[in-house]
Amino acid sequence: MLWRGDSLAGIKESQLDPGRAPQAAAPDRTQTQLKQGAILHQRGRLADAENIYLSVLKDDPHSFDALNLLSIVTAQSGRDAEAAEIAARAIAINPRVAQPHNTRASALRNLGRFDQALVSYDSALAIEPDFLPALSGRA
Repeated sequence: MLWRGDSLAGIKESQLDPGRAPQAAAPDRTQTQLKQGAILHQRGRLADAENIYLSVLKDDPHSFDALNLLSIVTAQSGRDAEAAEIAARAIAINPRVAQPHNTRASALRNLGRFDQALVSYDSALAIEPDFLPALSGRA
């Protein structure tokens, strides 16, 4: 798992994909790339982090962690429609993690799609009732 003890945009280690099956192609390389992306992301180097997440997705288009983090980067870059779509792809892979539901909700809210945003916030809170970003977003 990534970020033991750290957080990124409200992501805790427990919110990454706990049920992820081992990746067929170079899991150590993938984890190293995701860690590098997260470091750049934390430092505000969003374009560089995005490029790393996209590189991971070229090798593994179903990487939950890469999709989840990419959705956050695109949201932070103001590309809400893209962020909502990427978060939905992450949710399709693992609907049991609150963060992508919250990212999707925030993006939908920014797009003025309030009813859909509320549904996504509620989905995040059904998974993790004390998830502060969803609680504050829904308020």
